[in-house]
Amino acid sequence: IVIWVDPVDGTAEYTQGLLDHVTCLIGISARGHSVAGIINQPFYNYKAGPDAELGRCIWGIIGLGSFGFTRDVLPKDEFIVTTSRSHSDRLVTETVEACEPTSVVRVGGAGHKVLLLIEGKVHAYVFASKGCKKWDTCAPESVLAAVGGRLTDMHGIKMSYGAGVQRKNTGGILATVSDHDYIVNKVPEHVKEVFDKSVEAQDWPEFEIARIQHMNNKDVDQGVKRKKTDTPDSDSSRSTKSDLLADETLDTKL
Repeated sequence: IVIWVDPVDGTAEYTQGLLDHVTCLIGISARGHSVAGIINQPFYNYKAGPDAELGRCIWGIIGLGSFGFTRDVLPKDEFIVTTSRSHSDRLVTETVEACEPTSVVRVGGAGHKVLLLIEGKVHAYVFASKGCKKWDTCAPESVLAAVGGRLTDMHGIKMSYGAGVQRKNTGGILATVSDHDYIVNKVPEHVKEVFDKSVEAQDWPEFEIARIQHMNNKDVDQGVKRKKTDTPDSDSSRSTKSDLLADETLDTKL
């Protein structure tokens, strides 16, 4: 298990007063796979006035879902792409144009750009650059994947977030909510040749599900009863219920 943290994503935008671009990212990976993430927007709603409640927290877990936001419906007759506002060059521009967008949204912060995807404000995030890091994408990838989206490199490879991987995303970034392979195929071959093929997350091994040793059959039976009829009122009952729900989620997923 590896935890990737970016305490301030969108530092340039922060210094320029573009506070809605700023996020704090915490991503959790297991066996190289991004499995859970938190995207915190500390200055969310800052334009609403001095009495507005600031900040929001969006989070997601693979197999459970994503929470803390309202998803918009994207227009079917448009194709909106988001990309960097401050790290653009010929390759970035050429790759975005190759995707044939009807409009381009240039904003700061990798977490913010993926968040636009998650909220249904853009169709794709295209960034043909080696400047992004693993701590920029681990958390957003989980939240995006939990709503059915995908995040890969320019080659369509889902990258590994294991302990031994290099920190830079030298394969670039492509993220979508649908038709991901179609966008990958839009990237010109001469652009792909510039970028490395990312190390893929290893396959999950086949194994039998082992029950937590301290939970005997009696604990499980009591936990089910509490879940259905009672509200836990002690630390011990909350722990048993939490362990049971986590165990049931694992059973269902595998």
